[in-house]
Amino acid sequence: MYSSVYAQGNPQPDSIIHAMKKTADWQWESLKENGWKHPKTDWTNGAMYAGMMAWAKLANDDAYYKELIKVGEENKWGLGSQRFFADDYCVGQTYSQLYTVFQNPTYIAKFKARADTIVALPHTEPLLWVNNIQNREWAWCDALFMGPPSLAYLAQATGDEKYLNTASKLWW
Repeated sequence: MYSSVYAQGNPQPDSIIHAMKKTADWQWESLKENGWKHPKTDWTNGAMYAGMMAWAKLANDDAYYKELIKVGEENKWGLGSQRFFADDYCVGQTYSQLYTVFQNPTYIAKFKARADTIVALPHTEPLLWVNNIQNREWAWCDALFMGPPSLAYLAQATGDEKYLNTASKLWW
């Protein structure tokens, strides 16, 4: 059986880049026109920032970095309100990556301070979903995207492996 998908051929790199740019531009424009549905420190936006960081690097366009820096400034470079909740660490990925690009210590100061409080704990509890474990350990599947990458990027930004070791300990 022949499909129209095969007739289209493989997408060309230029068309892929064009579609990515169009998507990124639409996303920022939509946020400006329609507002943010969740707090800017929310994990849902943190996931978008992760994609935008990848796009900014690929596009080699400071405009996208500037949008992300603007978000960080509006957040006062803070995280979500819950100290142990991995979802509230998601934006830390972006802050650490921006620090790596621009070397501005303000970008990671608050994130690093909070991460240091997590690193200092023993993290010896079993990861059973009981007794509000999510307030002490990263015991749910989605935490894998939110917390450990944030600490891994912080390790890269600071050169301090204690963050990477803690990310591994909290997940495995």
